[in-house]
Amino acid sequence: MAGEIGDYCGIDFIGGGLGAVDKIDGAVLQDKDHFLVVTPTVFAPLSLDADSGLGENSPQIISPNVNPGDKRWILTGGVFAGLTCYGNVDVTGDINTTVNYKVDDTQVVSNQGAAVANATDPATTMARLNDLLARCRTHGLIAT
Repeated sequence: MAGEIGDYCGIDFIGGGLGAVDKIDGAVLQDKDHFLVVTPTVFAPLSLDADSGLGENSPQIISPNVNPGDKRWILTGGVFAGLTCYGNVDVTGDINTTVNYKVDDTQVVSNQGAAVANATDPATTMARLNDLLARCRTHGLIAT
């Protein structure tokens, strides 16, 4: 990748986990690489300054956890909340949200609900099916 600007995308600023800005080894980063943090509610572009050496102050300044040297990710465009994405978004790794996922302004997934008990005989099968349908409606997977 020598001489080429790297483009990265992830789901968190710090924490060292999969999808975090600080997860990328500083040894592979080059001046002016780009990183875009995208979550259901945040859009934040960062650019790598290879000789910054500034102290970490997330989300404005982020240091790689491994081999940082003087390399720092610098927030270049502010953090935009309330993001609406158009088109396809491919994600490798987890997405964690404290709100619901919506499609065309209709909730399709929310917090995990209570378990549905197993049916134990033909008489409880109908009750368990109705419980399962109620859970699907609560989550927005099917209409009410």
